[in-house]
Parts: sequence; C-alpha cells; structure tokens
Amino acid sequence: MTARGKDYLSAAAITTVVAMVIGPPLFISLGFFLSIIAVETLILLGYSRLSSATIAPARIRGFKNEKATATLRLGSFRSKLVGSRRFVVVTPYGLECAVGEFREGSSELTLEPSRAGRFENLSLKLLDEDILGLFARETMVNLNGFVLESLPSSLRAPALPILVSPISLGDIPAGRRGGGQELHMVEEYHPGLDAKDVIWRRVAQSPTEELVSRTRESSIRRSITLGIALAWKSNQSRAVLLDLAAEALGQICKPLLELGIVVRISFVSRARISSFESSNLGEVAEAILALSDVDNDGLVGEPISASDIVIAEKMNFFEERQLALSRTGPVLLISEATGYPHDGDKVFVFTGREDLTALIESVIET
Repeated sequence: MTARGKDYLSAAAITTVVAMVIGPPLFISLGFFLSIIAVETLILLGYSRLSSATIAPARIRGFKNEKATATLRLGSFRSKLVGSRRFVVVTPYGLECAVGEFREGSSELTLEPSRAGRFENLSLKLLDEDILGLFARETMVNLNGFVLESLPSSLRAPALPILVSPISLGDIPAGRRGGGQELHMVEEYHPGLDAKDVIWRRVAQSPTEELVSRTRESSIRRSITLGIALAWKSNQSRAVLLDLAAEALGQICKPLLELGIVVRISFVSRARISSFESSNLGEVAEAILALSDVDNDGLVGEPISASDIVIAEKMNFFEERQLALSRTGPVLLISEATGYPHDGDKVFVFTGREDLTALIESVIET
C-alpha cells in the first residue's frame, strides 16, 4: 500500500465513524462509496500479473567497461484501470543496467560491466500502482536464461615485452643466443664464447685459419601452470577478486603465448580440480570466464602445490610468508588495497595497475 493509500483508507474510516455517530445518510453513503472504490482498485491491481520476461540475445560477450544492448520482452496482462508501472532490472555487483522506454511490450536494455567475469541470475522487479495511487504491487521475475560475459581489458592490451635470459633452460627455442642445445648461428670466435663451440674442422680448412664458433640458442619452458585460490566474505569482494584475477591472467598469459608457451590454468570448482590448457587467447578467455565458478576455499588443494605461479587474495603477513617459504615459484597476491607489507622477491602484489613483467620473466627462467 502506498502512503497515499494509507491516507485514503484513514479518511474513509474516519468518515464512516463520524457517520455512525452523527447519523446522516449522506455520510454513511460517502464512507461506503469510498470503501467500495478502494476494494475495486485493489481487485483490479491483482489482475495485473507479469507472466514472463526474457532478454534477447540470451548471451552477450564483450570487454569490461564496454556497453552492450539487449532487448527485454514481457508477456503480461494489464488492466486499463491500472495506473503506473515501473520496471527495474536487478543486477549483480559490477554490472549496471539502464531500461529504456517500453513499446509494445519490449524495451532496450543498456548493459555496462565494470568488472570482468560472468554475470547471470538477473531479475526484473515490476512495481504496479492502481489508477488512484492507493495500492502498489511488487513482482519479481528471474531472468535465468541470460548471461553476460565480460572479458578483462588486459586481453586486448599490447603484450608485455619479455626479455628471455640467455641462461634460461627449457624445451622451446627462444630465437636468441643462450645456453640451449639448438644451433642459433655461426660466427667468428671472440673472448667470452665457449671454446668447446669452436668448429675446428672448418678452422683447419680455412686458408686464413679464422676461428669460427657455434652460437647456441637459448630455450624456454614448454608450459607453465597457474594455480588460483580465492576466498571472499561478500558478493562484492568476490566480484573484485575475480576481476583482478582475470586482469592478472590476461597480462600474464598474453606474452607467454607469444613465446609459444602453453599455459595451464587450474582452480577448484564445485569441489573438483578444473584445469584449462590454453595455447591461444580464445582458450584463455574461456578459462577466465570459467573462473566465475571457483570455490570459496582459499589456499587448498592441487592448484597451489603443483603450480608454477600461485594467484591468491591478499592475506596477513604470517600467511603470506608461510606460503612463500613453502614454494619455489612466485606468488601473486591480488587486492585493491595498496601499501601493505609483503615478503621477499617471490611475492608480487597486483592491484590492477602493476606491470607483471618481472613476475613473468622470473618464472620463464626457472
């Protein structure tokens, strides 16, 4: 019931009471008439029901902070005697939605995600008021068939320039001098090169006896595994952590893929280990969107123990130190907060603004 409706019923009750005390038929008739009108508007309001609501298309994929449009279609009965009707699309944290003007049972929606991740379980709130503004009826309809997939901005940003160390060891040639097994080039020997790489047969056949040496090629790892473990206390903190994890994954994976390294992304989902092997950006995008199903378990399980890089939420100094000491690879802590202490060279902090080049180079060289 609206505030105006409360005042209306109070006036009708007072009029009826006064009529019973004073007794003129006019007052009795007026009070009865006001009551009948209120009952009729309430009954008519009850006939205004929302039978269905859908959004088309049912799935939208884009980048965060990028607007997308969709069409909201309604199927409902509305009496002509029902007054105003208002619609509000209720969205999860990180997704804004504006509802346009309704025409012939449909309206254009403007959706803008401010976080990366998968947004679903939207609902439509319908608020009807009767023609006199006395009563209001609120109806909620779930829009379960709609999903908006928001990719991190780092996936379409230029890849970070990565310097491969000459002493890095692995299975993939890096295309530059180093300590690998593959031949990179042949050049004149000079101090600093390994004497065992001198090609003595060619030296013996050369009329100038010029020393010619093999130059070996550096090599890098064939694959790198990233383990993700998150814990949150509210839907808002969950959205923030998923967004930061997605941005970090995009920034880490893009240069690794350009080097020919396969990236494996692992996390616990529905009490099981989910692992995604990615050799291109499309597969990385699928893994990032699947991360929306990560369990709220924190630092547990195989994704931590078997990963080259661990991505986890900010923790206290003792927990951070304990995690760093238990691992040989780096740890990336994600948080929007800045300025908290962290331990040693193996621990990196990502608030969404940092360059993760040092972290990527450290894991390539191991």
